[in-house]
Amino acid sequence: DLNRRMTRHLALTGGLVVLSSLSARSVETMLLKATAPLEIVGFFALSGTLTNGAVDFLASGLSATLLPAMARAYGRGSHSGLDRLLPDAVRLFSALGFAIAALGSVVSPGLVDLLYGSRYAGAVVAVQVSLVAAGIGLLSAPMNAYQTTADRQAQRVVITGSVLAINGIVALLLVPEFG
Repeated sequence: DLNRRMTRHLALTGGLVVLSSLSARSVETMLLKATAPLEIVGFFALSGTLTNGAVDFLASGLSATLLPAMARAYGRGSHSGLDRLLPDAVRLFSALGFAIAALGSVVSPGLVDLLYGSRYAGAVVAVQVSLVAAGIGLLSAPMNAYQTTADRQAQRVVITGSVLAINGIVALLLVPEFG
């Protein structure tokens, strides 16, 4: 039974890795390359880099401790311990996501100018939008940790695949029109 569960878990984790690699702005980047000037593609890449840096810098420590904390709670009291921890984690990640979105929107113009110079002022709006989206997206971290801990990897694969499909459809509708 353990061997079967481990094999299933590893296969689902592999599926998540594949889906996650496809969702890392790849659809938008391909569409931008096909429909927009290279300068816009560069601004988009810059916004992704700064957004990933901000999220990694501000949330990596918290994210690194969340899964072990949930696993410990699950081990101590089955689902009840895990269910008590989830709302606190959602609140904490909500506050952190709001901080990333708000602070990022405010400091982006100065940060882009400081790091890249005034030639990249066109990237500021893309950075601001990316940081707001990343702040909202940070809410997925507690749910991902919860689903992994509670052995619900199949749900994560379905959710990730659905989000990827929705993201692809929205990108197909918006990127050619608005860049």
